[in-house]
Amino acid sequence: MLRLNIPRVACHVALPEALAEFGRRHPAVRTEVVVDNNPIDIVRAGFDAGVRTRDSVHQDMVRVRLSPPLRLVVVGSPRYFAHRGRPSHPQELVDHDCLGWRSFSGSGQSRWTFVEDGQELEVGVSGPVLANDAALLISCAEKDLGLALVAEPEARREVAQGSLETVLDDYSIELPGLFLYFPRNARDMPKLRAFVDCATALLGPASPPGS
Repeated sequence: MLRLNIPRVACHVALPEALAEFGRRHPAVRTEVVVDNNPIDIVRAGFDAGVRTRDSVHQDMVRVRLSPPLRLVVVGSPRYFAHRGRPSHPQELVDHDCLGWRSFSGSGQSRWTFVEDGQELEVGVSGPVLANDAALLISCAEKDLGLALVAEPEARREVAQGSLETVLDDYSIELPGLFLYFPRNARDMPKLRAFVDCATALLGPASPPGS
């Protein structure tokens, strides 16, 4: 069995295709996937590998890129925008209800980051809901509760269907993307090496530590 620990965003990016290809190539290997946004010690928890953004991975781990950079987008419902208006600059978010991210430490995200003229711009936000799950924040945004800042793939279906719309696209930032990571002494495990081969063939080249 191959055991993986992944954040929820990976359910929308990279992993489904890699799991499907791995299953076709190695039908005898069962894969167990645990979806968990909280940081964990994958070795102590008994996982073969994990998936996180690059900056969340310890430097002593082997990293393999699974996705291109992830663009963050602000989304809201058409009814919300009809009632509250569409912000044209990130600073205008102080006058809007913003659905915040609850971190592992228990604190609510109070600042959203954007880019303006090549420089990062942080804006303090507040709103009626805090959650540690992007799917819940997206559902709340669909129900007109406020604006949500999420990875673009997480809201792609809702935007395509018209239940959500994006704003402030010119100020969006990009995260480094998702990386599969595992201890150096695990790189020669046949099942893990086979999964890495599938993932990199589909989604990009290996990324050594520090890249």
